[in-house]
Amino acid sequence: MFRRRLTALVGSVAAIGLLATGCGDSDSGTSTADKGTGKVTFWSFVKGSDEVAKAFNRTHPDIKVTFEAVPSGQEYYSELTNAVKAGTAPNAAVVEYPQLPEFATQGRLEPLSDSLGPLVKDQFSESVRQLVELGGQTWGVPRDAAPLMLYYRNDFFKSHKISVPKTWDAYRNMTEQVKKADPKARGGFSTPTTRDC
Repeated sequence: MFRRRLTALVGSVAAIGLLATGCGDSDSGTSTADKGTGKVTFWSFVKGSDEVAKAFNRTHPDIKVTFEAVPSGQEYYSELTNAVKAGTAPNAAVVEYPQLPEFATQGRLEPLSDSLGPLVKDQFSESVRQLVELGGQTWGVPRDAAPLMLYYRNDFFKSHKISVPKTWDAYRNMTEQVKKADPKARGGFSTPTTRDC
């Protein structure tokens, strides 16, 4: 039974034009976009993706990208999985980093090593590339790989003898220590109703 595979777009705005050239025709496996003419369906739940598709269409008159907004979360991945099984998957789609290995290992994605591998290697650091390079292949273009930083109140940590965490286990312990030291304080992600330490 034939299962249509899709191209993962975990990519930046600049990469969508390049990504579209790597999209394959579901029947022949050849790229309609490579021929300079073709239609590309693009699924995304990321805000502003419709504008990305419009911008691409303005600059690539021979390729028509049709954007389809989809829900985020597990509902989206269920819908995407069902579309792959039914042979109705989009040519390009946003896939979050944690879900990318599952889609790649189950044969649901077209590898982008030949078409976009050089771009990914040239434009992204090794730590970011590792998010989309699996088994020696490039499976997507990184879109959002923000650095994580820890801000803390030195006076609070010192007065309560809490060490600055350097591992995830230590971070977990730190959040418990902060709460124990002051029930109104929170160690962790900032929310409007908590006071971070």
